[in-house]
Amino acid sequence: MEHASLKIAAATAVAAVSIGIAGPIANAAEAHRTTAAAVSAPAVSDVELAAFKTMKPQPATTGKVGVSAAALAETAGTASTEEMQIQGRLSGIIKMLKKSPKHFKAAIKAAKRGWGAYQNWINSLPWYSPVKWALKTLPPQILWDLFQYLVNQ
Repeated sequence: MEHASLKIAAATAVAAVSIGIAGPIANAAEAHRTTAAAVSAPAVSDVELAAFKTMKPQPATTGKVGVSAAALAETAGTASTEEMQIQGRLSGIIKMLKKSPKHFKAAIKAAKRGWGAYQNWINSLPWYSPVKWALKTLPPQILWDLFQYLVNQ
């Protein structure tokens, strides 16, 4: 046998052994990861936690404890629950836009000219722009809420 064919045979053997060992280990790691994710506690924001601490629970006869959205907004000091919900859904995309003042100002300018101009601005961004693809992958309702937020800036 030639030297080159011995190298290929050795590399093939190493790959086969690696896949034979790594495959079951990867499956075991994935199984462990899914059970750990199922056990984790739900995330609660600081505002919600403060609201739960200050509000009285509903009557004990219902067996439920909770805070209404209006009480939560009142405790948080926001104008309305709708504004609070919109800000919560948009917080990540707004942070991303504000990281680039050029894009943020351009988005506001386009939004103030109307929905069509806003859509044209998004489409005019370069294909490699993360801002373009972040905006294009937003659900329509959240994109509309972002548009309204930018118009009011």
